[in-house]
Amino acid sequence: LPKMPAIFGQSDKLRQAFLNIVINSFQAMSQVAKPEMWVSLRYLSESQRIELIIRDNGSGMTAEAKRKMFEPFHTTKAKGTGLGLAVTHKILDSHQAQIFVESEVGQGTQVKLIFPCADALLKSK
Repeated sequence: LPKMPAIFGQSDKLRQAFLNIVINSFQAMSQVAKPEMWVSLRYLSESQRIELIIRDNGSGMTAEAKRKMFEPFHTTKAKGTGLGLAVTHKILDSHQAQIFVESEVGQGTQVKLIFPCADALLKSK
């Protein structure tokens, strides 16, 4: 990867958030004949932010599932607890990150995370 500006964060918490998103993505692709996942990372110099995109060609979500996806105990899985994305949202919020989700049934899901760069945060204080 090219050298990128740093972000402030707790690596264990961010690892948990990323893992929750990737696990959901893999599970959503369980019935897809040719599962594919893309991950991209880039520096948005104009806004001094880091953008991470995780996209899959899985089952996608209904509008209702998308609306409730970050609610604690909401799950669409037979054995799910409904806590993974609720915890993920809380972790990202504590890191001043924004999360944007685009999803369509049968077309897959894209999760975009945008983190402020450490330098930008230091300058704003």
